[in-house]
Amino acid sequence: MRAICNTVDVASAIEADAVIFHLGSHLGAGVEVGLERACAALAEILEHCEGDTWLCMENSAGTGATIGRSLTELGVLLERLDRHPRLGVCLDSCHLYVSGYDVTDRGAVDELVAELAERIGLERLRALHINDSAAELGSNRDRHANIMEGLMGEGLGAFLAHPAFQQPTDVVPRGVQFVVGHVKCFTDAWIAGRYIFHEDAIYPQLLAKGGLIEIFDYCPEG
Repeated sequence: MRAICNTVDVASAIEADAVIFHLGSHLGAGVEVGLERACAALAEILEHCEGDTWLCMENSAGTGATIGRSLTELGVLLERLDRHPRLGVCLDSCHLYVSGYDVTDRGAVDELVAELAERIGLERLRALHINDSAAELGSNRDRHANIMEGLMGEGLGAFLAHPAFQQPTDVVPRGVQFVVGHVKCFTDAWIAGRYIFHEDAIYPQLLAKGGLIEIFDYCPEG
């Protein structure tokens, strides 16, 4: 808990847009117990969000006892925290795919965006984490692949090019930020006409004012 609170303090101090993190696992205690624990932890962490810095929950692949495998679970946490004004989401394309959202299909992406608008609110989507998948649709296996080398391939374009993710708005003036996970090289990070930053170029240095900080495998119980 201290580690993520310290990270949020640093993010707020450098005026980062958001801290992105994974909700972790209920460790066999059950989804409801996991949501209760996560809610209590998030309430404490959110007290450290100052200025314009957001705390963003990333959807999980649904492996084992992980929390946040669906927009429904993320929406439950948002509601239990009274829709805190600095609580947002980051959607990972690989995690969506392996948890059953076929984001290579335009119709399915339309449905995803509609569900996001209803359960979360499009204004709370602060970033997209872009990864291809080495595991099958709906497999709940968190196996990333280099972009264009996995099972999603060029189908990722249906997700990345959706109009809801393209333009800045009054609420999200810089637009939804793209963070690329796995590519062969940095110059491969051109997709759908958008430049996307490699997470390794952001997280270790914590340098870029207005950038993103991502925390991996944070578990509220720990």
